[in-house]
Amino acid sequence: MKRQRSYFVFNKQADYRRSWWDNIDCRGGSIRAADCSRPGVFWSRLLDSRDKETPWHRMTMDSRSLGAASIRFTFYCAESRTVFCQGRPRDLEDLLRDPRLSDGDRREASASCLVKTVLEPRDILLHGLTGRYVWFRAELIPQGGESPEIGNLKLRFPRETWLQYLPEAYQPEDGSDSFVERFLGIFQSLYSDLDEEIRHVARYFDPEVAGGDYLEWLAGWLDVEDGYLWPEEKLRTLVRHGMELYRIRGTRRYVTEMVQLYTGRQPWVVEYSQVEPFLTDLNQAVLLRELYGESPYMVTLILEGSALESPEAHKALLRIVDNAKPAWVEVNLVVLTPYLFLDKYSYLGVNSTLDRYRPLNLDGSSALPFTRLGGESEQVIS
Repeated sequence: MKRQRSYFVFNKQADYRRSWWDNIDCRGGSIRAADCSRPGVFWSRLLDSRDKETPWHRMTMDSRSLGAASIRFTFYCAESRTVFCQGRPRDLEDLLRDPRLSDGDRREASASCLVKTVLEPRDILLHGLTGRYVWFRAELIPQGGESPEIGNLKLRFPRETWLQYLPEAYQPEDGSDSFVERFLGIFQSLYSDLDEEIRHVARYFDPEVAGGDYLEWLAGWLDVEDGYLWPEEKLRTLVRHGMELYRIRGTRRYVTEMVQLYTGRQPWVVEYSQVEPFLTDLNQAVLLRELYGESPYMVTLILEGSALESPEAHKALLRIVDNAKPAWVEVNLVVLTPYLFLDKYSYLGVNSTLDRYRPLNLDGSSALPFTRLGGESEQVIS
């Protein structure tokens, strides 16, 4: 009867916190050395297959290595839960959880169960690990002030080998691992990964779980240009509502929705048709044309200054607006500053408010102040 494949995973903080560590920083689904002046050590909890003489198959992980020997894994395997520590028998589970024991104590107690050590791993074939219980030690050695990082650990069992499909001449007589089995294991691992990708291919078409390059690729299906400009969560929302937005593409509402989605703020939109009735006043016409343009195809988008965190975000928004607007429309993007200037983009109640009276001192060292308006506090530049 074919045995069902099972696995243990370490991909969230709760998985790591059930274990013992020294100088380890746990961030989400990965771990790294907390202090880069010394190695970080992580000991797993006791992993129980619940079957005697279990042949363990393979461990995979995501890792960021810093060169030779910056990541070291040591695997231990046993058929019994009892080991000797400091001259007396100890239960393996209690020993691995005991906070009073140091890394050296744990290594000494586990020495008789040591099976293999691997440097800089990403995909480890666990040939040679046969037993009900397995645990491992991971050592992360910083270099140049940076720490290697590992995460998304997945330990599979029991071992399945393609050797069973070959003629009897290739079967080892004593039941031990053979060169042919280990050689086939390389191609078996590649095939297994590819098979898993095919079985879970649907996740690449779901904006809720797709990430990175796949999310940008999915956005391209909805004709979202320059997907790399968008933060991942905002791009995820854009893809989720892509069909709704596509129906209003080329309209004022579409441009407004795209700006609001990227910045989190509702922009003010001033079109030529809104300004045109006021152009009959010659005194106002000069200023209005300077602020909002004189072309019927000019649209002014006005945003609060806090909506954009950096010059890079401003450049990205310009590109997003350029992709969102109709081809014949010119957009003037205005980011407001909270200062009051005449004949500029100053809007009462938006980026300027009437504040308390402040007297002027004619003492030879004061000047008329530029007052930062828009809140309870004032900033005076004199």
